[in-house]
Amino acid sequence: MPESIFQVVEARANDLKERRGEEWDAQRRSLEAALQSVFKEQSELTSLRLRHLLSDDEFLAKRQELKQDEIRLQRQLEKTSEDENEFEPVGDFILLRNKAADWFQHGNPQTKKQILYITGSNLSLKNKILNIEARKPFRQIGGNGDFFSKLAYIDDVRKWVMENRVEARILSNSIKELARQAALEEKKVA
Repeated sequence: MPESIFQVVEARANDLKERRGEEWDAQRRSLEAALQSVFKEQSELTSLRLRHLLSDDEFLAKRQELKQDEIRLQRQLEKTSEDENEFEPVGDFILLRNKAADWFQHGNPQTKKQILYITGSNLSLKNKILNIEARKPFRQIGGNGDFFSKLAYIDDVRKWVMENRVEARILSNSIKELARQAALEEKKVA
């Protein structure tokens, strides 16, 4: 993928991530405000009961309702926090697509092995010929290779990440380690 297209695609991925972050902030603030409102209602309910303005049955029914609202809102807040911590490995995958050949050509045996581990799947040996199928996020980009095909690739990778979170995180961490090693090697050469 040409560097100029890589930069545009990476910028789009970062914009989407930033927008998602703003949406999560707004959602979190809304949930926190609703939770504070429930706490205030619980306090007012207790005050009404203490002044004998509510019967025991009315108090217990309303308190149970407010407690259920509190639990529901806290679960939604927890889910929002988990969503905010979601990682975005598309940039790592694109980086590897752009750099893997160079890293493989100039790398040591350990680097080559790591690239093969990250990108390869279903290795087979037949008649002394090694066949390697590309792992899902590294398969050939469909279409005619234009800008829109590359954007569709990003969406496909995101979908794959959502379905394979653990594997995606392992691959992303491996790519980051490869990039770190490559940077160290470049410093040694320079």
